[in-house]
Amino acid sequence: MDDFFFHKYVYKRFTGFIFILDITTNPEFNQTTVIEDYVSRLANIDIFIHLYRSKRVGLAHKLRQITFNPDRYIIAQGEQVNFFFIITSGQVVVSKKSSSDQEVVLKTLGQGDFFGALPMFFNIPSHVAVKARDPVTCMMMDRQSFQEMVAPELKSMERIAQA
Repeated sequence: MDDFFFHKYVYKRFTGFIFILDITTNPEFNQTTVIEDYVSRLANIDIFIHLYRSKRVGLAHKLRQITFNPDRYIIAQGEQVNFFFIITSGQVVVSKKSSSDQEVVLKTLGQGDFFGALPMFFNIPSHVAVKARDPVTCMMMDRQSFQEMVAPELKSMERIAQA
């Protein structure tokens, strides 16, 4: 951990702290290596496979790494989603409350899977909750970057699917 400079961010739904690695604040950290790793990971994700490498490089520059402790909610059901996440390690559980207020597990996501895209794309609250099953590390993109860089790609895919 001494190799990295961390900033603390506190989200009101968490009782603890989340640490976000900001690769731009540590001059000793090899940013090129991180960006190349992100570009490589993006090339293996369904919605980014068709992109030119230059576009994936642009996306990679907008990503930040974040780690969540086990049993932490990353997205709460009914909340506005402000980040798009791509899992790089660990697993998350996607669940939804039933009409009897019981939590129903819908699926488990792992490395290479992503979440948060649909609520941000349609600008709606999340219909599901996403919770860390074990320590989870994700690449994370904020809403503005998502709207500028990812949403147009999703719209293109939607138009192609409708043709």
